[in-house]
Amino acid sequence: MADSRLIRRAILDSEKFNSLSTYAQNFYFRLLLVADDYGLYDARKTLLRCALYPLALEKVSESDVVSGLAACEEAGLIRLYSVEGKEFLQIINYGQRKQARPKYPLPPCATVEHGEARCATVSHRDSPLKTETKTQSETHTQSESKSEARSRACERVKPPGGVDEVLRLMRGQANCALNAGQLQLCAESFFGEFDGIGWTLKGQPITDWRSIARSYMAKWQERENRPRGKGGGGKKWNISNAAPQSNEQYKGL
Repeated sequence: MADSRLIRRAILDSEKFNSLSTYAQNFYFRLLLVADDYGLYDARKTLLRCALYPLALEKVSESDVVSGLAACEEAGLIRLYSVEGKEFLQIINYGQRKQARPKYPLPPCATVEHGEARCATVSHRDSPLKTETKTQSETHTQSESKSEARSRACERVKPPGGVDEVLRLMRGQANCALNAGQLQLCAESFFGEFDGIGWTLKGQPITDWRSIARSYMAKWQERENRPRGKGGGGKKWNISNAAPQSNEQYKGL
């Protein structure tokens, strides 16, 4: 990790960034500061909480970290992935000059070529980080389209073959706090929902169901942690009001 990072003012006009809550925006800023030159960092909630909030551990819980990761991933600002059972993250369109080799494993299908990670592309139109010169930007932009195409091709993952495959993915997540029964219901709900609409989202084929499943599980955990009504009051929590029942409803996850 570099001692300093350059952040462009253009981040304030980013639609993705502004779709985040105030907390999630603060969370994302902190990620920008701790990631390595390739936008990579350890995504395990315990380590991430200590790295992002070293002097405010009593104010931020591990659940808050999980929510921050899910919000940033949903907004398309980060990519979550696992290597050999460990969770990592990559900031998308990081746009930082790469002065050293990656300190963390690259996402699947990514390689280092001439000191740059193919999946760590730069978007000079919506990148939050400062670019160098116009000539360098033009050169980077030409290479980005090829890099982004390779990245998208790598990420096209076939839909899961059944609930068991979804369950294995969710069970292997470091941030999973659901018990066996809750996890089974979550996996069944996710598979049934998206299998029923042909594995599409907003009318487009889903390219990486695993990323969506992780966000789905995080939201499910949030609902499980919500206080139930006291003395029988309040709305009863059940599967029908916990899981999204349509593609339109999923936009909130």
